[in-house]
This record gives sequence, structure tokens and C-alpha cells, in this order.
Amino acid sequence: MQVRWMNNHIYTVCDWLVKLAYLQFLWVLFTLAGGIVFGLFPSTAAVFHQLGRMIAGGTGRGMLPQFAGVWKTSFKRMIPFALLFWSALGVFSFNLLLLTQMQGMVLVFMMSGMALTFLIGAQVFLFFFPVFARYPDALWQDLLRLALFLPFTRIRIIAAVFFGSALLAGMFYMAPVLITFWGVTAFFALTAWAASWKLPRFHADYEEADTAAPLPHALNAQ
Repeated sequence: MQVRWMNNHIYTVCDWLVKLAYLQFLWVLFTLAGGIVFGLFPSTAAVFHQLGRMIAGGTGRGMLPQFAGVWKTSFKRMIPFALLFWSALGVFSFNLLLLTQMQGMVLVFMMSGMALTFLIGAQVFLFFFPVFARYPDALWQDLLRLALFLPFTRIRIIAAVFFGSALLAGMFYMAPVLITFWGVTAFFALTAWAASWKLPRFHADYEEADTAAPLPHALNAQ
């Protein structure tokens, strides 16, 4: 039972800031535990799982065992996505090197194509995790397709992520010390919050049966 002062908006903001800082610490710790290359993805999935419960009004009790449990169960599942991500990053980096050898309209065309590719890739990367957190047993092609099209289902999702990210980037530029505590989880929380407008929400309290949800009808209709 919460006492009355715990419903104060200032307390709520402070509570979220503390939890986000703690989640960033867990994210770094478990990313390192997974060897960075493969640990990054289950750690990020675990963060979004916790964010989903926090958005639903969860208290955040037992965050460490829940985080560790999601990290463990999603580690092998995330390996294909990790390989896809690092391979795509390698190809993108190689193309950046090729740009130094180009000039004129070819350079403009290549830069435009790579900028578009980067934006699409960043969008899929960010929205993949809230989708995966809600549908951990879905097929990979369904997860990637939903992550690609989810932001376009509602204009406010794109607007919130775009303007919110610009605001956060400006804030971190003005006060770099804040990156230590919220440099990662602030952007994750923004994405999870925007995605929650379309995805079904978690229950506030942890339930094993609630870790998965049926896919939207659009994806089930194969």
C-alpha cells in the first residue's frame, strides 16, 4: 500500500530517475557479462521488459532477479539478431570507407542512400526491443516487420521519439555528466513509452504467464 505522498508527481519523477539509473547499471553489468558483442542484446531486451512493467504502474520490486531471468532466457534467442546487427554495421562501415573514393553526384547519391539506411536501421533497432519484450516467442520476420512499421501506425509515436530524442540529446550535450546515469535508459524509456501507445501493456506485477502476448491480427494472418 502506498502512502499519500508517494502519489506526488515529484516523487514519481524521482522514483523513475532512480530506477532508470539502476537499470542503466544493470544494462552495463549484464552487457559486459555477455561479452559485449552478444551481451548487448539480451541486456537491452531485459531493460525494455522492465520498462514495460514500470509504464504499466509496476513498483519495480525484485528488479534484479527479473532482469537476470529475462537476460538468461533471451540470450540464445538474441544471437541471430546480434549477428544480423553486427554484420549490417560492418557493411555500413565498409561503405563509409568507400565514400572517401567517390565524388560528384555519385557521392551525393551514396550519402543519401546511407543516411536513409541508417535511419531505417536505427528505427528497427530501437523498436525491435519493445516488440520483442511483448512477443518473445514470435517469428523473427514478424518481429522485424512489426518493429519497422510500428512507428508509422500513429504519427505521435514518430513525433514523440524524434522530438524527445532531440531534447534528450540537447540536455546531455549541455550536461554530459548525466550520460553516466541516464545516457542509455532515457532513450530506451522514451521508445518504450511511445511504443506502449500501440502495443498491449504488461501487467504491473510480475507474472510468468504475462511475458508473452498474442501477435496483432495483421501479423497472424499469414
